[in-house]
Amino acid sequence: MTARFLAAYLPITVLYKEPSAVNLKTFMAKIRNAPNLSAVPANLGGVKTMLKALKNGQAVGILPDQVPTAGEGVWTAFFSQPAYTMTLPQRLALTTKARVVIVIGTPLAPRSGAQAYWRFELEEMHEAPSPENINLRFESIILKHPQLYLWGYNRYKRPPGAPQVPIQSQPGSTINEPSDA
Repeated sequence: MTARFLAAYLPITVLYKEPSAVNLKTFMAKIRNAPNLSAVPANLGGVKTMLKALKNGQAVGILPDQVPTAGEGVWTAFFSQPAYTMTLPQRLALTTKARVVIVIGTPLAPRSGAQAYWRFELEEMHEAPSPENINLRFESIILKHPQLYLWGYNRYKRPPGAPQVPIQSQPGSTINEPSDA
């Protein structure tokens, strides 16, 4: 909903994970796109499209709590547990000097006979969009709006090929790799 809200005001390109079922790929690509809203798969081509959009002064959208594939993240604390967290927002911001804004969409209870409405909040990140800072920011948002978080989502899974879950360090910092000593 947040991407569709923003697309009412400006062009936005959003990253999504393609479904593994071949027959769903075309369907999902069609329903994700809308006027001013372009959905690109989470692969090298999609990232290149996002870079181009940012360089053209357009907005991009990323769900930063999605578990990245191996080599595209780091282990860092999320609610005091190691979570493999994407580095893409930080890399995009460093490469393009883009501002990072978090958009929070909250569904409001519909009035009698009316359609449901949403409230949208935009919060600029003044701190660097590092994996650590993004996780800290999302912890804060989740604590403020726990009903919005999909608690059944396994945020702590280890993607195939990713390094082993390292020894935990302090919350808000990158997790230290285990030593051989």
